[in-house]
Amino acid sequence: MGKKKEAENLPATRTAGPPATLQQALGVDQEELANHYVALVEKHRALVKKDVAYLGDRQAFVRRDGEGQIMAVKGRIALTKQNNQVYAITTWEKGDDGKSHPVVRWNRTLQGINICNKIPGVSCGMPDRLFVDGQYVENPRRIIDHETGALKRVIVCVVVQGRSPATGNIEYVKYTLDYDPKKDLLHMLADVADKYPNQVEWGTKKEKPVGAEREVSTWTGYGQNRKKVAKKVKPHWTFIPSFDSGGDIVGLWYDIKSPEVQKKLTDYINLCEHAVKKAQSVAERNAKKKHSALAEDTATADENGNVGYTLIGWTSHEDDTAKLDDVCQAMSDGRDVKTVAADATVVEEAHVYDAEEDGQDTTVVDAEDLPQQEAGPDEGAESVAGPTELQKGAADGLGLLNLVEQSAARETSGVGDKAVGQMSDEECQAVVKAVTEIMDSKT
Repeated sequence: MGKKKEAENLPATRTAGPPATLQQALGVDQEELANHYVALVEKHRALVKKDVAYLGDRQAFVRRDGEGQIMAVKGRIALTKQNNQVYAITTWEKGDDGKSHPVVRWNRTLQGINICNKIPGVSCGMPDRLFVDGQYVENPRRIIDHETGALKRVIVCVVVQGRSPATGNIEYVKYTLDYDPKKDLLHMLADVADKYPNQVEWGTKKEKPVGAEREVSTWTGYGQNRKKVAKKVKPHWTFIPSFDSGGDIVGLWYDIKSPEVQKKLTDYINLCEHAVKKAQSVAERNAKKKHSALAEDTATADENGNVGYTLIGWTSHEDDTAKLDDVCQAMSDGRDVKTVAADATVVEEAHVYDAEEDGQDTTVVDAEDLPQQEAGPDEGAESVAGPTELQKGAADGLGLLNLVEQSAARETSGVGDKAVGQMSDEECQAVVKAVTEIMDSKT
């Protein structure tokens, strides 16, 4: 069957020959492309059949072994601020002009992390014991203030197991978190200080604020005689330390008679009642973020909190769960992890809780109850205008290649990981030229 006859059997959308956008991007006419077009389409079909699978209703690229079994999957996950899957952390960094500028970084909540984990499928476990102050103690470790009987700190250790996206080898992250609930109280009271400086003030322990009387509303009487009246109250100052500044203890003085302060104290009491669960949730989220399979360096985001992550997951082995149990037991016993997982990589990290960085995600999420929200591997999270004709041509060209060849085309054209929608006309032409050279090398 000749090429003309083959072209007649192609889908209706393609019978007219190569797409006009691809011709324009290449800068050549239809006659020069006609001889290659049918062959390219057939290769595209073969590549799609071999290298594309479906996760839910979305496409993902796959890597297969010699027998055609899936070894690894590469796909893209989209998270949003609106759905409480990410939250913003703003820091100030000095720019080239010598001035400080706000820089927004998006942090994933535990819910967001567990949605991302639909692709790599890392597992989390907890050793029965952890090493604290020279001895092995129960995990998690609760430290009580003997003077007040209140919970002072929670120390928890979690272990995350997953496969490295680069090699497929097992990698462990041992993460120990030291959680102090009072840091959350400081953070909450600091918010009150910004809005009501006469009710919460920064200062040293030696300098108790004087504070003026203020008018508050209260109810008096019973039944039909009950009414709302105004009365003046004196502040009742209490100090909570934050840090030591050259011998002076600096912290917050707060008026416990303030209605705004009382709301925060109520929140703090509830937080202490669930402190262990929160510590475990924060530790699990942070440990998963530290694993290379869920790394943040693939993230792209827009200003509205739509964040996309490109992730790779390897097929798990039957004994992976047993290995995680063995590793946790070895850590509980104080044995070297290499005795039960000789070839595994182990990353250890200890972290002291930071209310600004860690405290905005306060919910405990069951991963099994989470909705699966996935985006296709070619979809980013950026909010951009519709693609130009040249960008469509570049996208058409890249669609003819598998993952390895796409990376080669991007490297050759110098566009790196830039989304097609962000490419200039010159970059689009360079991409399609690289695609054509790769396809020509196969013929």
